[in-house]
Amino acid sequence: MNGIRIGALGAFVLTTSFAPGAEIVPESRDSQLMVTFANLGFTEGYDGDGEPPIDFMENGLTSDDDMMSSDIMYYGPDSFGRINSGEFETYQDVTIEPGKLVFDFYAHSDVGGDASPLCTIDNDMFFTFHVDETTTATLNAVYLGDTNVGDSRVGLQLREVGPGSDPVILDDLFLLGGFPDGPNEVEVEVTLEAGKRYRFYVDSHTRALATNSAQTAEMVATLTLACDADLNGDGAADFFDISVLLMDEVDYNGDTSFDFFDISAFLQDLSVGCP
Repeated sequence: MNGIRIGALGAFVLTTSFAPGAEIVPESRDSQLMVTFANLGFTEGYDGDGEPPIDFMENGLTSDDDMMSSDIMYYGPDSFGRINSGEFETYQDVTIEPGKLVFDFYAHSDVGGDASPLCTIDNDMFFTFHVDETTTATLNAVYLGDTNVGDSRVGLQLREVGPGSDPVILDDLFLLGGFPDGPNEVEVEVTLEAGKRYRFYVDSHTRALATNSAQTAEMVATLTLACDADLNGDGAADFFDISVLLMDEVDYNGDTSFDFFDISAFLQDLSVGCP
């Protein structure tokens, strides 16, 4: 696969649910993949300083289109008989649903040889959204790869921001620094308020050199809105949750007793369902 293309990465899943409750409302998405290399070319026998960077930007929201690029590179032999080779793969796999956001950002570069090969991948995105109802959300961040190495890193930020295309940062809800000691996983709960604006920044970056030939960084961030009627935690509001309510006599409305009022409150939330 040469260069960059847009398309679908994930499998299509058909689900059935009740009408959604609080929903995520996307506003804008600004994404970029840039691959820069030196002493590497796409043609056998190439002996220049590398081709211009592959640079692809996606400005503005275009649903949840994915961005992908991968290739194998070669250099030499030059006048000194030196030969280099390399490969890279990078993608942004973005899923936008009414009650869930999933960002999977991956970058891998690998080079080897005697003429100082280099391959750098910059893979980042700003995504701005708001919610139509105040809600609690769970943010799960999984970061993989050699992210404790200086030439490979991931980053994740969730912030409340002001209006405009270059907004002022009003509050930090979650920050994962540029160089976490990965791989690892973090899960936090955040409160999202209706009428406020939020922005994700996601990044995965690698730079492969002859001295550290293979570099990989991956960040998977999942933001899921709360669903009160999902008593068994399977992500859906359905008959199985009714069973849990009745069998466990759940004090659903928090008045210290289980009675008709708990069933009534639960059925009301069940009619709303999970996003």
